[in-house]
Amino acid sequence: MDSLETEFKQFREEARTEFQILKGGQKGIRSEITDRFGEAKNEVIAQQFSIEILNREQFKMKADIEMLKNR
Repeated sequence: MDSLETEFKQFREEARTEFQILKGGQKGIRSEITDRFGEAKNEVIAQQFSIEILNREQFKMKADIEMLKNR
């Protein structure tokens, strides 16, 4: 009976250790995903800003063309 109890305690400790390892790995994966989404978000914001600038420049060029046409 003592042998069985010892084996059970050892199994429980091994299971607890494996669980902690899995839990740590999951935290790392979550952190990586969060970082990647943050990078992607920043890139999208930069792209939106660039598109907005291009749209403004295009609008100004169209306005200049219309002004030249009306001279």
